Amino acid sequence: TLEIKTLFIGTNVTSSGNLATSGSANNVELQLLTDASGSTVIDLSNPMAVAGISIPAGEQSGEHDYAVRYFSPTGNATAGDVVAAVQYAISYL
Repeated sequence: TLEIKTLFIGTNVTSSGNLATSGSANNVELQLLTDASGSTVIDLSNPMAVAGISIPAGEQSGEHDYAVRYFSPTGNATAGDVVAAVQYAISYL
């Protein structure tokens, strides 16, 4: 089995490790999650490779769904645009 990891690097990261937004919404951050169930937050303030994709021997492809959710650290988010960016790198060696 080939285990592939993904390294996420945020371009504007909050002290809590979430993506800060440059849109018009206030008190909103974006959390990257290790899977669609939302069980584990990826801390972007301490970049490290995240496991996710496993390709069994003899197979040639694999996939994994990461997720993102809105998060308001103070609980009083306002309506508006939410804009953020993240870069990623794939490690399969």
